[in-house]
Amino acid sequence: MRYLLFFITSFCFSQQYQISGNINNNNRSIENASVVIYDATENILGYSFTNNNGFYSISFEGKEINVINIEASSLGHQKKRIQIPLSQDRTINQSFLLEEKIEELNEVVLKTDQKIKIESDTITIKTKYFTNDTEQTVEDVLKRIPGIDVEEDGTIKANGKRIEKLLVEGDDLFDQNYKLLSKNLDGKVLDAVQILKNFEDNPILKQLGNSESVAINLKLKKDKLNIWFGNVTLGSGIVSENRWKESLNIGLIRKKIKLLYLADYNNSGTKASSQISSSFTFGNTYRQDRFEKEVRSVFNSYSGENTTFSDSQSIFNDAFFNTLAFNTKLKPNLSLRSVSYFALDEQIQDSFSTTEYNIEPTPISLTEEKKYNLQNKKIGGEIELKYNVNSKNYITANIIYKNNPKRINDNVLFNSDLVDVASKNKNYTFYNHIYHTFKVGRNKVINNYFYLGKDNLKEQNTIISPFLNDFFNVTENSNIKETATNSVSYIGFKSKIISKYKKIEHVISVRLENNKEKNENSFLVDNNFNNNYANNITLKQNIFGLENGLKYEITDDFDFDSRITYDIIDYETENFSKNYHILNTSNSLIYKFKKVGTFTISHNLNNSLPNINLLTENYQLIDYRSFSKGTSDINPIKSNSFSFSHNLFNTRKRFSTTTSLSYSKSNNTISSESNITNNFIFGNTVIINGGDNYRFNFNVVNYFRKLKLATKLETQQTWMNSPIKVNTNEFSTINTLLSTYKLSGTTYFEESINFDFGITQNRSYSNFNNNKSTNKITKANLSTNYKFSESFIAELKSDFYWLDKTYSFVNINLNYNPTKSRFSYRVILNNLLNINEFKITSLNQYTTNTSSISLIERYILLTARYRF
Repeated sequence: MRYLLFFITSFCFSQQYQISGNINNNNRSIENASVVIYDATENILGYSFTNNNGFYSISFEGKEINVINIEASSLGHQKKRIQIPLSQDRTINQSFLLEEKIEELNEVVLKTDQKIKIESDTITIKTKYFTNDTEQTVEDVLKRIPGIDVEEDGTIKANGKRIEKLLVEGDDLFDQNYKLLSKNLDGKVLDAVQILKNFEDNPILKQLGNSESVAINLKLKKDKLNIWFGNVTLGSGIVSENRWKESLNIGLIRKKIKLLYLADYNNSGTKASSQISSSFTFGNTYRQDRFEKEVRSVFNSYSGENTTFSDSQSIFNDAFFNTLAFNTKLKPNLSLRSVSYFALDEQIQDSFSTTEYNIEPTPISLTEEKKYNLQNKKIGGEIELKYNVNSKNYITANIIYKNNPKRINDNVLFNSDLVDVASKNKNYTFYNHIYHTFKVGRNKVINNYFYLGKDNLKEQNTIISPFLNDFFNVTENSNIKETATNSVSYIGFKSKIISKYKKIEHVISVRLENNKEKNENSFLVDNNFNNNYANNITLKQNIFGLENGLKYEITDDFDFDSRITYDIIDYETENFSKNYHILNTSNSLIYKFKKVGTFTISHNLNNSLPNINLLTENYQLIDYRSFSKGTSDINPIKSNSFSFSHNLFNTRKRFSTTTSLSYSKSNNTISSESNITNNFIFGNTVIINGGDNYRFNFNVVNYFRKLKLATKLETQQTWMNSPIKVNTNEFSTINTLLSTYKLSGTTYFEESINFDFGITQNRSYSNFNNNKSTNKITKANLSTNYKFSESFIAELKSDFYWLDKTYSFVNINLNYNPTKSRFSYRVILNNLLNINEFKITSLNQYTTNTSSISLIERYILLTARYRF
């Protein structure tokens, strides 16, 4: 009870001190200098930064403190630290005179223009030393920097961790939609990239330290600051199909306002909608949480596209998007951030496939010839206010709105039957997050989080299918209509006390949440309702949750981290009501060797309840030939997992290695009972005992100084054993092994020629009822760029695929950047060998699938870019 009362009221008897002054160098004010106040045991009492006049002011509590240490530092200056005794006078004036700093290491003077500079938790990397002048976007630049990985979907990792934010000159503009920035902002405007370790956006929480987040800050060239800048690109195909590329960048980066407008229109295979992030949910025991719930689609129309090849080789799509983002300081302690976007994809995809189900007693074969047409729009916006009330209070309010209408026309020749599918989807989403952080003591913080949201999806599907009509005993041209409305609305509050004392960091939190989900689908056959294939479910949950976290620094090198969550859930549907007590735990031992790296051993106990999609009482149509039904067995899904990991990062040597091994054992798991016929698939959801998996990941990044070569070697191994039932009365176990091997490299020669290369092999192996299947796909790429002069660079890109047969793609990019000119020109020669179709056979569990799709034919695209 006393903890609960502490969340509501807190009393703090303290002595307030105010310290202020100026920081300068030879009568020249130093802006953005850091000033930090410590007590005698090195706990942080407060901190601030100087304004453009070199002035700072800090309020702090001095209860039971006799003396403080105050430290001033600034980039390029000697750090200065002094000790001040506290007296009855609560106002202290203390100014600093900082001397310029020149450091010497191994008889080499460190200059501000060095390649990589490490200062505290910030790693600054000058981009000009790692680029070759062919990069078009920020993402292209990041791909070439050691220590930064850009995954295929655009997700960015730094030092092995997914980044929290992608900042521009220290400010956030796009939040989780940072791919809009990385994939579209001109890479030529960058001067440096900063990796920010121990990143924390909340200044009150930042005083506690020990954040595990990573962010990246983009530093722009000095001539791009305080002025309008940007570029416009116009491009048109001159050979083969009508290809085009138009884009626009407009930016203004100042202290008080940062603004970016980005737009793009092309038909080269890029998807505009894939740059928009989906909902973003995470629980962070020691920092701020974020909860965004979303519904799941019922009906699926598969495009037929294959992920083996890149989008520019296999996706037939017209894409358009524009986005406006800005961050401005309304007052010195009040900032406003906003981002809005519109994205449109119009995709046409043709494919052909044959499938054979190797099941008893008789295998089943089928063919599908698809003509898929998609129109996908994403419209949305986000507004965020950050208010630094004072040294003790910090408030953030974030509102997000999304609208995602989608139309699909899917024409399928299934065996000898023509099936037409028309889908019209409407999806509206609203999220609201409000955070209040309050410092109640030198090392104690209360973080209150209020959240609410709603996600509503309505799907209207019309199917004309002869074999479906025969199944329902209606005429051949009758329509099947399915309308599915899924929605979730919720409101919640979470409050946590974060305390730090010497070697212990402790968190205790309380969460209250009410959420309501609806899953309704009606089924009409020839305009007559069929209630046997309709569902109407409402799921209500009231959650009372407690969370406890404890970090203990056993020694300087040895840490213990324990987290426990306990939820009492009132779980209620129309036909079922029960209170569940859900316990989840996580315990880790972390051992840190300065030269060898960090070792972590963990155990997790995971418990969760089935979501509403698994509770349907009747079958519902989930594609033009598949029906699915949920389960009445509502029990927690339980599993135990054990893991070991090792991480080592040496930025100066540009060396890093990451290793992880995990084992997960499911007490019970979600599986399916499938009945496959010549025309249909009927699937029942079941919760069954058993199922386990092993995962092993390893990667090593190394820079060979003498060779001027950066390489990355990585592998991922996943072993899975899961129960499944297909056309039998008994469950059988599917044993699956998925393997990936990758080797890639980049050269940084000072000569005219440089290379990027890589080879990847994906293997899969499965065994089901003595049916063994093996797949292997190998891809190799080699990119050679040659600088004929300062203005003219040629890039030869070659991709090779080994599937059922070998496929070779050759592209050439010619870049002409006249010196002292605002114009630059590019010629793209795509798929010179004119490979226009590919075919692949894959064996998966009990299924053999052979598919073929068209590839984008050879074309030449000429673009001209004007930078201002």
